[in-house]
Amino acid sequence: MDRYWVVINGKPDGPFTLEDLKRLPLAADTFVKQQGMADFKELQELASLAALFDVKHLAVPLPQYYAGPETRILAALIDYLILLGIYLVVMIIVLSFVSESYLKVALTLSGLALLPSVKAIVSIFYEASEKGASPGKRLLGLRVTDSQGARLSLAKASLRNVSKALCFLTLGIGYVSAFFQKKHQALHDLVAGTIVIKDRLL
Repeated sequence: MDRYWVVINGKPDGPFTLEDLKRLPLAADTFVKQQGMADFKELQELASLAALFDVKHLAVPLPQYYAGPETRILAALIDYLILLGIYLVVMIIVLSFVSESYLKVALTLSGLALLPSVKAIVSIFYEASEKGASPGKRLLGLRVTDSQGARLSLAKASLRNVSKALCFLTLGIGYVSAFFQKKHQALHDLVAGTIVIKDRLL
């Protein structure tokens, strides 16, 4: 007899029998894993369960494993640490040719102020690449795609990163929206029509 596991309130639960599943309040987008499957899929992706629960079978699944805000924040921190390391190496080399103390301070502070802009520009090219991710995102198994899971164009990647300015102008409120949606889209994702997905659900 087949066994099933179901994600309930963000956590996998089970195993359940088919009769058990019939008593659960499952929806088309509920994540289910059947015995023998490598990972969870939405109920509507499984033809047998879709028929059982009278939902439309989704033959070509859309992106579904959305990266949560905490994972995205960690990826951004990794990117900044890498960028900061490169910055420090460059500044050590540059400052070795500068003797005036005030100029050293000015160069150091101006360089730090430019880091967010540099990160945004670099992110545009990373996100428009075949991998669709910066080093931090790649390390965590994340990538940025359009709403259908396709690779970003350079224009869409540019719009996404430029739109991050809106999150700063709203004093961070633009980022908060990612906590209250299934797709975890921040304001800049909504503007650009992008999502951040991960390789696996768990």
